[in-house]
Parts: sequence; structure tokens; C-alpha cells
Amino acid sequence: MKELIEKWKETPNEYSVYDVIGGLKWYAKEYNDKDAAKLVQEFIDDDEYEINYLIKRVEETFKTKYKNKNLHMLIIKKGEKDSIDKVLKQYKRKCRETQLLKDIRSRKEFVKPSEAKRKQKQKAIYQQKQNKQF
Repeated sequence: MKELIEKWKETPNEYSVYDVIGGLKWYAKEYNDKDAAKLVQEFIDDDEYEINYLIKRVEETFKTKYKNKNLHMLIIKKGEKDSIDKVLKQYKRKCRETQLLKDIRSRKEFVKPSEAKRKQKQKAIYQQKQNKQF
């Protein structure tokens, strides 16, 4: 979608309102995106929009949509003098600190909130028993 938005912004005179609506409609259908579908419906209902306004609205929608998503990606900058071993060590340390793998494994399957509370309670009881023994 970013590529389409950039193309529309570069040459808005070459595209009509229907091109933007069509592109957005395709994106909504292809990726099952409800926000894009709402935007398409809004544009269809009121066809008095200008092309620049449409492009601006689409861009704003997609900026805010993906702004707050947690993308599970670690960024490690490699200097010119850093070896691969050092960079791998940094990566492993960041994985441990951010608990990235733990989070990914926990998201493999859905756990009901009541089940999560029950497991947390059982863990707390177990830890209290262990503390009393010592």
C-alpha cells in the first residue's frame, strides 16, 4: 500500500478519484483490511472529494494503523571493526533481555485469560511453598 500511496503522491494529476478508490478497494479485499474498506465506503458515499484529499486521508490512515503495532524485530548496528561473533553475542543478549522468543512462543496458541490467571496463581503458590522450605 505504501508503494501505491507514493505513486499517487508523486503524480496526483495522472490519477482520478476512481483510481484511488479502486486501488484502496483492491487492497481491502486482498488483505481483508476493515479500515481500508471503511475508507472506501466513505469515499463512495460522498464523491465530492479531490484527489489530493483522498491521498492524504489514505496516507494518514495507514500511518496511524501501523505506527502502534509491535513488530518483533531487533535492530543491531554493526560497526566496521565489529566481528560477526560480537554481533551475534549482542543479538542473543537482546533476545534474552527483551524476552522475544518467550513472547513468540506464547503467541503460538491462544490462552484464555482465566487459564492464564490460574497458571499464574499456581506458580505463586509453588514459589511460596519453596520459600517456606528454606
